[in-house]
Amino acid sequence: MADASKILLTGDEKPVYQFAPLKKELAELTTQLLRANHESWHVYFNDRGFHNHIPHQLLTLYSLSAAPSFLTAAYEANVTYQRPAKPTHSPLLKALQAHSSSSSSTPPSSLLQHLGDEAYYPDFVAYYSAQVAAHGWPAVVRDALFRGTPEAEDLLARLFGGVVHPLLHLGFGVEFAQEGVVVEGLAQAAVHENWIARIFRECEEASGNKTIRKGERKGFLELVRAVGADEEVKSAARGVGQFSDGREVWGMVGERLASVAGEFVVYPEEADVEARTKEVVNGAVLLATTALQVQHIPKLDFFYMHLITSTISLVSLLHSPSLALPTATRAKLLTYYAYTALFVYATRGAQPLSPQRLYTYAPKHAEHGVKELVRRAVELQPTDDGHVVKTVRGVLAAWQLCGGGGQGEDGVQETETFEQGIADDATWLRALHLVVDAVEAPGPKWVRAAGFVELWKEVPLVEDEGKSGVRGN
Repeated sequence: MADASKILLTGDEKPVYQFAPLKKELAELTTQLLRANHESWHVYFNDRGFHNHIPHQLLTLYSLSAAPSFLTAAYEANVTYQRPAKPTHSPLLKALQAHSSSSSSTPPSSLLQHLGDEAYYPDFVAYYSAQVAAHGWPAVVRDALFRGTPEAEDLLARLFGGVVHPLLHLGFGVEFAQEGVVVEGLAQAAVHENWIARIFRECEEASGNKTIRKGERKGFLELVRAVGADEEVKSAARGVGQFSDGREVWGMVGERLASVAGEFVVYPEEADVEARTKEVVNGAVLLATTALQVQHIPKLDFFYMHLITSTISLVSLLHSPSLALPTATRAKLLTYYAYTALFVYATRGAQPLSPQRLYTYAPKHAEHGVKELVRRAVELQPTDDGHVVKTVRGVLAAWQLCGGGGQGEDGVQETETFEQGIADDATWLRALHLVVDAVEAPGPKWVRAAGFVELWKEVPLVEDEGKSGVRGN
């Protein structure tokens, strides 16, 4: 494994979002726990590719100024099911050590042949650690992902695999400038499959076959609505079931999805990248908080929720002054993210959005402001595996990035205008309330495919609110 000393928080970091000034004493504890995770545990906690979320959870709690006891409780609860770290493969390690002294930035063929194999995660960690030690993490990230070579294009596609977990992990490393976490993120990408490259290629081909002029482009949420109205797409998702990783869905309706997603265009101009970033980040929050079966009390789809949590990592890469990515590269990264979001939306049954449910939502504790909502999320430790606090922080970061425009009386908007996303502070606060209320409410914490009606059977109906302890809305 890499040298865990490459993880060192000081309290001087400049994350995308922080609830309060970072605390140096909390930085010390977070460093200690991140190093323990780096040295002790594998990237997957089982052989089905379920991810180790400990670094995301710890850095999120750190940025939310959680009490030390919550970080310790979170770590102790979530190490109980982790798999131990594996050793590197000795013959391969010797080749890597020889390669690290060369000027080549492309991994040796002896390592490239193991892309997609989680057994070689420690070897990829060793390789990227040596590269970071020699060149610094910003240069390694730029070279590994954005150089435009076949190897870089391959790894860039893998970054979006596993419901964007490699992107999420790498983004935390970039956001907090932690070499060890950056290395983990790159190595995690390397051991994911790259079948999603087909999606990007076919979406780009579909986009290239269209003539889309400025002023005629469709917005992100407009494309979401188009996917949600496609009965053939929704039928394909339901046909393969909730446990599909989505490739079967693409195999059946990929051409239809590519035609829609290909209409998402970002021009390689600074102003357009910034505007489209806000549009996608805002849209991800609206999608995740309104793709609901409205006859039930609100619950977020587990996969749509990841579109909220990963937007912070997306913004970390797009805005990192250390990476300083060219505008065209940022436009491409944002476009791939939008493609992925539309694909994830489709595979979970593409439940049509019900924004009016958010715009008129009556919170469980309307008197609570941001401070109280953050407190409630943090206090879910250790029963939270990090997803709740990451979602809360994601909404807050999106709110900070996109701002509110004060539209409408008390923030209420008309459904017909929802393509602009969340447009006022009152609705952003409602979204935050809805997230926390939903995980605290009776029934499962999340639903696993919002478009599959049968998966809502354990979620109380709206008509039963107020009965048997179910809250009113």
